[in-house]
Amino acid sequence: MISVTKNHKEPPGILISDRCTRRIEQALVEKGKHELCRNCCGVRVRNALKELYHNKCAYCETDAGAGAVLRIEHYRPRKGIKGEYHSGYYWLTYEWSNLLPACEKCNSSKSNRFPLEPTGKRAAVPVLIEGKLSRADCLADSGVLRAEKPLMLHPEIDEPERDMIFLPDGTVRGRADRDWDRGKRTIEVCRLDRVELVLARKKVVDRFLARIRELLDDLVEQRGKKEFSRRFDRFLIKLLKAHEPHRPYSRLGWFMFQKFELFFVKQLGKKGQRVVRKAYESFRDRYKTSWK
Repeated sequence: MISVTKNHKEPPGILISDRCTRRIEQALVEKGKHELCRNCCGVRVRNALKELYHNKCAYCETDAGAGAVLRIEHYRPRKGIKGEYHSGYYWLTYEWSNLLPACEKCNSSKSNRFPLEPTGKRAAVPVLIEGKLSRADCLADSGVLRAEKPLMLHPEIDEPERDMIFLPDGTVRGRADRDWDRGKRTIEVCRLDRVELVLARKKVVDRFLARIRELLDDLVEQRGKKEFSRRFDRFLIKLLKAHEPHRPYSRLGWFMFQKFELFFVKQLGKKGQRVVRKAYESFRDRYKTSWK
């Protein structure tokens, strides 16, 4: 999960169309019984979200390019909140800042769960001004909604990078030093520690580790230190690219580079550790302005 920039005040045209305005008015009357309009919240919105999120799930960062379906996820559930007597955030059904792309498994796991901090104040009804929905108070970062103090991280208004830690075995955990451990709660709600995700992330780590071992084998076969250095630099450049926003599991990529000792050096024999550590430190010293 990484931060994403979305202009909440410039939604796709369909969300500010007359058709959608009528649907919003309808939702205000029908409340939790309102059925989603597939025209207003359909292909055009989904495509806009896919472009902003590089075709990845907003929560687990799985790439949907291989045929996986990305669904339009309501960050604040539009129907009843699990475990509470609440009709859901029906007035946010077509709110651009409340819509995220999610893979089927994250979407299903989160469902209508939306936990708050104990001191948070759940918004039960929409803010109306002269009988009309106050769009400003519908924004995810509005004062009304921030006062809820949600435990679910929002990639467009929070910095989820600061709340989650990825490890070499593909697991992810929340940072206990953060307020209310929002990372941990988000992981629990979306099941970001599910087996298939852990294995997919571990596969990425293993692929880079295997390449390091190949380079060390080449060095043993006396290809020369200069050639090893050149090849290792190219390897590290590829590793750096692993945390570019459009890459699957890009936050894991950040950890692989920044926590190189933990992810890779410690997995090697003593001689390999010395060689690889030295090459990595040399690279960081020479290219420190480009990887920050």
